[in-house]
Order: sequence, then structure tokens, then C-alpha cells
Amino acid sequence: MFLIQFDNSPDFERFGYFVNYLVYPIDFLEFKAEVRGYYRTKDVISFPELKKGNWLMFYINHKDQEPDNVYITDGANYSYSIDFGGNLKKLDDTVKYFEKFSFDLDDFNHIIDIYPDPSEELIQTKPWWKFW
Repeated sequence: MFLIQFDNSPDFERFGYFVNYLVYPIDFLEFKAEVRGYYRTKDVISFPELKKGNWLMFYINHKDQEPDNVYITDGANYSYSIDFGGNLKKLDDTVKYFEKFSFDLDDFNHIIDIYPDPSEELIQTKPWWKFW
């Protein structure tokens, strides 16, 4: 098991891409991972309907044949899907129930610290799928 912890949380959109990439890494097609990511609702800007409670659980629904969808369950067990176009859809049924993940940092070995390049924050970026 791996633990990835952010001191400075990425934006909502990039966090979803990150969860998706960990499940579908481009250069490692044989790699299989079960990934759950937790995002604070206070950091959500674009979707007010997701600001209820304290945490959102991000994951990939392996029954979904579209690899560009990320699933979200809130603390009240309402499920949503969001695609890479930023289209959020509330689902009729709960896909995966919200599970709070507790951990002890002493159970993990530190591998690497990654820090953003401060100069990159000054550059206006486009989502990675927009090549033009």
C-alpha cells in the first residue's frame, strides 16, 4: 500500500486527474491499483453541491468502461461522476460507500518529497488534454 499526502492540496480538477492516473498510468499498463483519494470540501470551488460535509472520496469505478471518468462519494453517501471535460453528474445510486481512511505515518516508509516549482504557479496552464 502507498500513501500520498499533500501539504498543499492540488486544485479539484488536478486531484481527479491524479486519482485517475494512479489507476491508469500511461506507461505501466500492467500496473493494477485500487485508489481512493480524499479531498477537503472546503477546497472545492467549482461545484457548490459538493461542499457539504468535510471530505469527498475520489475513486475509479471499474465497471465503467469509460476510463476518463472519476467517481466521487460524499460523506452522506451521494455519488457523482465527473469526466475530463468537467461535467459533474449526480448518480441515482451510491456506487461506493464513503469510507474514512485512517492511518499511522509510522506504518509507512518515506520515499520522496515533491514540491511544485514556484515559477510554474505564475504560468497560466491549460488542462493536460488540451494540446492546442
